[in-house]
Amino acid sequence: MAAACLSESPRQELRECTGIIGVSGAFRGCVYYTAPAEKLRFMLSELGEIDHGESLLADLCGEVANTLAGNARRELGGGFLVSVPVVVQGKASHVQMPADLRSFVIPISWRKMRSAVVVSVARS
Repeated sequence: MAAACLSESPRQELRECTGIIGVSGAFRGCVYYTAPAEKLRFMLSELGEIDHGESLLADLCGEVANTLAGNARRELGGGFLVSVPVVVQGKASHVQMPADLRSFVIPISWRKMRSAVVVSVARS
C-alpha cells in the first residue's frame, strides 16, 4: 500500500470519477476524492444499490467528497467554507489545483482498487 505524501502534481492520481469540493473563507483551496468506476460500482453493490449507472457513480463520488469536506469543516470550524461537490467523469486532465499550494495525497487501496483523497488547502 502506498503511503500518504506531499505532491507537486496530484493530477497523476485522478481516476475515472472525481468529486471536487472548493474551500474558501479562513482557508482556501480544494479537497477531492477520486476513484475508478469499478470501485464505485462495488461500493454501490455493498450499499444494496442495483443501479450502477453513470449518474449514481457520480452521485456517490460527490457524496464521499462532500462527507470528507463536511468532516473537515466540523473540525476546523465555521471559517472553513465548502462548496457543493463538482463531479468530473472521465480523465479529468482539466482539473486545476491551486498553483501556489502543495497537495497532500492520501491513497486508499481496497480489494486491489486504488482511489485517493487529495487535500490542497491553506489558511487564507
